[in-house]
Amino acid sequence: MLTQEHKELFVRHMSTDPDSQQEVSNPETSKQPDQDDKSIDKKSDDVADPPAQEKQNPNASSELIVLSPHYDEKHHGLYVEKLEQAVRNPKVRNIALTGGYGTGKSSVIQGLIERIHSSKELEKTHPIVISLPTIQVADESDSKDNHTDWIQREIVKQLLYRSNPRKMRSSQYRRITHVTIAQRATICFIIAAFLTFTFWFLAKPDWHWHWSQEGSLWDYWQPAVVQAILWGITFYIDWIWVDKPAMKGLQLGPTKLELEKNDSSYFDKYLNEIIYYFEVSGTNLVIFEDLDRFDNPYIFDALHELNELINISLGQEYFTERKNPPVKFLYTTRDSIFEHKTKGIIENAGTRHTRRLEVENRTKFFDVIVPIVPFSTSRNAYEYLKQLLNNSAFPIDIDRTLLEIIGSEISDYRLLANIVSEFQTFVRQIFNSWGNNKETTEFLEYHAKYLFAFIAYKNTHLTDYEKIQTGESNIDEINKDFLNMRENIHKKIEELFNHLAHDFRLWIAQENSLMQHYTLSVNDESFDDFATIELWSKALSFDSSTGMLPKISLIYSDKHFPIDNHIFIHLMRTRIDTSLILSYNDFQKIISSINSIRNISNISSFLSLEDSILPTEMQQIMDEFRNSFKNKFNHDKITQELIKQNYINEKSYMYSSIFPQENLFSH
Repeated sequence: MLTQEHKELFVRHMSTDPDSQQEVSNPETSKQPDQDDKSIDKKSDDVADPPAQEKQNPNASSELIVLSPHYDEKHHGLYVEKLEQAVRNPKVRNIALTGGYGTGKSSVIQGLIERIHSSKELEKTHPIVISLPTIQVADESDSKDNHTDWIQREIVKQLLYRSNPRKMRSSQYRRITHVTIAQRATICFIIAAFLTFTFWFLAKPDWHWHWSQEGSLWDYWQPAVVQAILWGITFYIDWIWVDKPAMKGLQLGPTKLELEKNDSSYFDKYLNEIIYYFEVSGTNLVIFEDLDRFDNPYIFDALHELNELINISLGQEYFTERKNPPVKFLYTTRDSIFEHKTKGIIENAGTRHTRRLEVENRTKFFDVIVPIVPFSTSRNAYEYLKQLLNNSAFPIDIDRTLLEIIGSEISDYRLLANIVSEFQTFVRQIFNSWGNNKETTEFLEYHAKYLFAFIAYKNTHLTDYEKIQTGESNIDEINKDFLNMRENIHKKIEELFNHLAHDFRLWIAQENSLMQHYTLSVNDESFDDFATIELWSKALSFDSSTGMLPKISLIYSDKHFPIDNHIFIHLMRTRIDTSLILSYNDFQKIISSINSIRNISNISSFLSLEDSILPTEMQQIMDEFRNSFKNKFNHDKITQELIKQNYINEKSYMYSSIFPQENLFSH
């Protein structure tokens, strides 16, 4: 709900800056940890801690929530200190920074790199960061060798393409460099001048003698012409032929020439190039990020072996003191990557032995392991989500139940921060579209929780959110299924009570020979329509405390003709499966269940129904819908809870786009 203070904040914020966009935070705070050493863009699984987020948003009422890593000394300093000690130790070659997704590993790496650049004691340390694209992964159907080779290829590409071409002159894998037109023209002019003077000395050996005898230079205009022609030719040749792609193969008639294909791994194939890179570049600390996301532990073995080969080639064997520090590999990873076979499950003696080896291999692989204590979990995510909302541009109070649902299923702080950030954008767009007025504020006051739930669904169901625009999402489909179910149930209910009314009138005609208009009285309440559920509910009622049945009579010509209550039981038995009837109270349960299902208005009310007793056809219709709901959201607990609590319903579509104001208020 919006408090009065929040409403005043909306008015003040929108009136002072109705058209401006939200400002971007301080660029220094959003700087990537490897900005000076890394040649490609990266996306990491880690984010800033809440205190760091507050620092980079000092003016929360006007700034976006920044999702990039941010180093905070208070929360990350301990880990940086441990890593710094490991980097200084000459006997340490393989270092692990372990923690789950969203625990702040990238923030720690950023702090480590900043410490290395600012520390004189680490001036000989030259780090680079390798972060592989986790979206463009190898085909899942590939074998483990193909998958490992794909990762190795990406690592080799980043190593060799980040090198300085001027230092890698002996490399056979040199990167194409940009040469300006002025540089090309100058080089071509020098080559043309050399060729001109060479030609002229050979063609006219007495030319220099006439020049030395103070002959006129105008008599020798031929060298200038030759120079110009050669300059043009060399420039043309350079422009057309130089720095063009190499051939993959050549085919002349039946003869075909192809370059040799090497089946060895990429590390083996380019081992000389890799070692040469470390020799000339001076890099001695390689930080690997996101390798665990490929769920391929074999790449760690390949990198461990590569580290040994590099250090051996550079004369940096273990347990030997050298002037220059050895090459170290630092991995940011989760611990469970080493339990790739057992997945932490012990089923028998064989898996127990395998798991013990996996645990031991982890400590044998790394020389130093620095664990990160997670700050955001499913148990405390609610608190961080609440804090983000309070510090946002629009501090709206959201239902605690909703925040607990989202927090229990989302523990990644970056994702929580982005949900709040997108919520601000949607809210701001509502004000921009409708204006800052009382109606807009009142609409947001009521709909804020539904909008926030929709934003949470959007961030956790990316593809399904896009389908909402065309009405093909799971939310649209389940709402259609619900409408069909409710329509079919209503038809069955109407059909049942019409049959009961028809049977009752036949009984009256047969037993009492009354062919004219009459009414029915149940406990002094008159009924003209015998097909109403209220009539049958009262006629089948039973007071368990007194054991009294209702008084039922026909009213005809102001006369009352008592009717046996059991006629209603008999008629009900003929239209409903007798297997459902166990006692007299079951009649009441059936009527109560039918009445409840008739009054449901949304999926939330349907799912909240307690155990009911219904006729077989009605029960089948309900079971079909339950199965449909289960199939769509069986493994999607957050959507289940949002629908059960009615935060996502049949009207959620209106939050996916900007609707005309009158349409939204009509809802």
